[in-house]
Amino acid sequence: MLRKAGITSSRRSGPSLAQRLWHLIPARQRQAIRQWAPDFLRRQSDAQFLSSVDWTATRAFALPWAYDGYLRINQRGREPHGIVADGTERAALLSEVEAIVSALRIAGTGKPAARRIVRTQDEYRGRASAELPDLRVLWNDDQPFDAVESPRVGRIPNRDLGPRGAHTNPGVIFAWGPGIAAGAAVSDICEVDFEPTVLALLGISPEGLDGRVAGGLLQGLGLDRWLERSGLWR
Repeated sequence: MLRKAGITSSRRSGPSLAQRLWHLIPARQRQAIRQWAPDFLRRQSDAQFLSSVDWTATRAFALPWAYDGYLRINQRGREPHGIVADGTERAALLSEVEAIVSALRIAGTGKPAARRIVRTQDEYRGRASAELPDLRVLWNDDQPFDAVESPRVGRIPNRDLGPRGAHTNPGVIFAWGPGIAAGAAVSDICEVDFEPTVLALLGISPEGLDGRVAGGLLQGLGLDRWLERSGLWR
């Protein structure tokens, strides 16, 4: 989609010698090599991806990823060959990509191709948030589809038609042992609360973290009094 919209620019080059040799290997042997040397193949795949992009003309690029779409702005001063200025130019580009994605439809249905678009740094504001993708596209893939399409980018076939597993937002945690309160389920806990809660069990003040101690989960060992004094529990 990014290439068709002119946001990612490709280098005009044929397959490398390594790629040509790889495809000469019988399929069964290629599968065995994938299992035997996954790190080597991952490095080769990364190198192939980096060399396929014309970074002097690429404003944003999709990270090689399964299932959802992860996008990085080729931002000046952050990426090795960045060309997009932070601030107004970056925000305008994010809005442009969001508009392109929002216009995509599952071919033949009129159903939006994306169920949600997330500006990652707006949702996760930690100190390392710049290391995350700038935009996440959560596809409307509750069932297989053949292609997506829009007037701007045309039709893009789905190259992975097989069933796929994925994570879901609802989750559950079970806890038992010294310092863990017995009784009914504790609600209003999210994943960023796990680390400060474990630190509290170790008697370490979890200051400076995004999450909060799950106070309703803990009791005994002086934790309840310590948590009340710290002001860090929910």
